[in-house]
Amino acid sequence: MRPVGLISTKTTLFGQHMSMPVFVSPAGVHSLCNDEGECASTRACSRVGTMFALSQHSTKSIEQVSSVGGNTNLWYQSYILKDRQMTLNLIKRAVNAGYKGIFLTVDSVRFGYREADARNGFNALPAPHRLLTMMENWV
Repeated sequence: MRPVGLISTKTTLFGQHMSMPVFVSPAGVHSLCNDEGECASTRACSRVGTMFALSQHSTKSIEQVSSVGGNTNLWYQSYILKDRQMTLNLIKRAVNAGYKGIFLTVDSVRFGYREADARNGFNALPAPHRLLTMMENWV
């Protein structure tokens, strides 16, 4: 038996203070669930003081997400693309926008067959959603 009145979940990860050792991991296309997409998720992380990782397959741009981030500990997920210069440009954009770290994803050399998506006819994002991170006009 120990006293529990002064327990804290606060921690530091890679020099960044967090209210608890929890983060929103990179997952794409948040706008399918909420029109504000990744921006809404980032604001939620800012309110609770934890980390948010933006997926390279986001429906909001790197800059849009950082502009609403406040004090959020933002990280960016990067895939190594065939076009290495595009990969570098995306990482530079994240650094310039204030992201604190990079999750480097190396296990997706080929887009997998997703039986449930095929069965349900899901082969593209419904309008007006787009993957803004990758759009050329944002590079």
